[in-house]
Amino acid sequence: MTAHSSRPLSALGPLLYSVEEAAQLLGLGRTFTFRLVAGGQIGSVKIGTRRKIPRDALEEYIGRLRSEQAPATDGDRSGQTPQETARTRLTKVD
Repeated sequence: MTAHSSRPLSALGPLLYSVEEAAQLLGLGRTFTFRLVAGGQIGSVKIGTRRKIPRDALEEYIGRLRSEQAPATDGDRSGQTPQETARTRLTKVD
């Protein structure tokens, strides 16, 4: 059982958003959000002629962005600050 499963779905907000609503929630432009949906970067469903974006698709998109943009670690210098890494490179050149 999840922490919020005992609350009614209406307390969690809508399950599906229009592309315009999703754009507003993400703080993105409408056209850019349509491109993300068309490119499959944000999952969507079609209901009749309307395109809707499930709430979890927005969460998945944000999660992918966060994981893709996680700080890359340099294998042999992990844990060093950029200044320490620069100093290490300078001392190796001398």
